[in-house]
Amino acid sequence: VPNADQSPQVILAIRIIFALGPATFSTLSFLIARYFPMTEQKHRGILEGIERHKLGESAIDPMTGQIVASPAFRKVNEETGWFLDYFSVGELRRFVSKGPNAVIRDVRMSAMFAIAVCVLPAIWVAYLIVQLSGDPSNVTSLMIVIGGLVVSGFAFATFIFHLLRLGPARQLASGAVSDEIVRAHLAESINVLKA
Repeated sequence: VPNADQSPQVILAIRIIFALGPATFSTLSFLIARYFPMTEQKHRGILEGIERHKLGESAIDPMTGQIVASPAFRKVNEETGWFLDYFSVGELRRFVSKGPNAVIRDVRMSAMFAIAVCVLPAIWVAYLIVQLSGDPSNVTSLMIVIGGLVVSGFAFATFIFHLLRLGPARQLASGAVSDEIVRAHLAESINVLKA
């Protein structure tokens, strides 16, 4: 309630939102950063590898210890490789095995799933807001509403991401890249994933 003393439940909710939430995410960020495998030495190794690739030479990946061939000797040129990176390994495998329209179907299905995940929490949140109108001090319901909005917002961003992939999917299905090049890209990708 504006310009009034707040109830203990509202004060608790505000403390949770503005203190516990950021503290939790800061702790998670710290843990992720703490165990991230990048070091100054590995960073220098990556920069050296980039310089070697500019000279047309192979280089050792300091993160995996694997030899990475010079881009000049790869079967898939860099521009095509970046284009094919719009799609997952599974989507590219289905493109090769089930035909060009499989990639369009996969991207559409991903977009539909994301919008469903967006809409369902939004409906739940709307329902809870109606329920809260009688007793707005229910902290648990408030947290569910906030969680639902976060899930819904993330799912909506994912939906937009998949919509943006529809153009490249249509381009791939129209024959912009041959099956042979896609297979070569898959082979290179799988070798990187195994490393």
